[in-house]
Amino acid sequence: MVAGGVEGLGSGIYRYLPDSHGATLIKEEDLGAALSTAVLGQEWVRTAPASLVFAAAYGRTTEQYVERRER
Repeated sequence: MVAGGVEGLGSGIYRYLPDSHGATLIKEEDLGAALSTAVLGQEWVRTAPASLVFAAAYGRTTEQYVERRER
């Protein structure tokens, strides 16, 4: 999520594109307040110029890493 403090990017949610090391805009909106609420009201998250949010598809990950999936 970018809150407008990153040169060259507007506020919004971006998806990282690993093949090109680029980003594509998913939603144009400042969601700093909502993200701050989601992390139990940590104010610094609301005012940060950018926040990285990592997510995983558990099913896909466990299929690929069978021996290590429970770790």
